[in-house]
Amino acid sequence: MLIEISAIVGAITGSVSLGIVVYKTIKDKPSLQFEIENQYFYVPREYENFTNITIVIKIHNRGERNTTVHSSELSFSENGKNYNLHGKDYAASIPPDSSVTTFFQFELHKKDGEIKSKKFDGNIIISYTHGKKEMKVTNIERIN
Repeated sequence: MLIEISAIVGAITGSVSLGIVVYKTIKDKPSLQFEIENQYFYVPREYENFTNITIVIKIHNRGERNTTVHSSELSFSENGKNYNLHGKDYAASIPPDSSVTTFFQFELHKKDGEIKSKKFDGNIIISYTHGKKEMKVTNIERIN
């Protein structure tokens, strides 16, 4: 009888401990919110062989764990051609309960294509330590 009671108590405490660990893991994850502040593109005058595309995003970490943004991709269509650009090397640490403004930059080399219109829309994928976020970016406008 004592062995059965010990087994039942062990099963209950083990299950409760597992539940606590799962709850803390879910609760401690970063909770990121993304706010697009600006988006534009231009051809630098000193270099006419590429177009620079910049998307400014404010990232809010409402969670209780630090996270790092480590890569980005921008996809869009222009003049019937699809583009998938990888962002310049970028890494930003975002502490818990804080906000960071980030400048995601992409280069479209002239040999790969040119943006003819004054505005275009696209999608950005931001990868961070605990996941990734895809967002639609509208009205990426030429500034020069």
